[in-house]
Amino acid sequence: MNRLRYSSVLACLTLSSSLSYAQEVDTAFDVQQQYQQNAQQSQLRVEALDDETLSMVSSSNRELESYEALLTYNENIRQLLASQEEDSTSGRASRSRSESASYRTIKFILFITDKIGLNLLVFN
Repeated sequence: MNRLRYSSVLACLTLSSSLSYAQEVDTAFDVQQQYQQNAQQSQLRVEALDDETLSMVSSSNRELESYEALLTYNENIRQLLASQEEDSTSGRASRSRSESASYRTIKFILFITDKIGLNLLVFN
């Protein structure tokens, strides 16, 4: 009888220990799943930020290329204007009234594009 009693006690202890262990495993499994979900969400946020950053860098590079093209264009216009001024002062070319207005307009446009280019550079 004692042997039966010990077997019953041992069986009860083993069963309760197994249930306790199963609960710990379930809890650990739930925690692991939560960590995995959090990691996936974090990875999605990182990828979204990466895409946004790449887009911003690409846009910035395009703006810088446009700005550099504008600087080159403005330098070419300056050289053309300097050449025209030199021709005008040497007496080889005389400007009519419409040419003079056109010349002032080109200088004004050059001034404005310089200002716009600087503003683009500052705001980007």
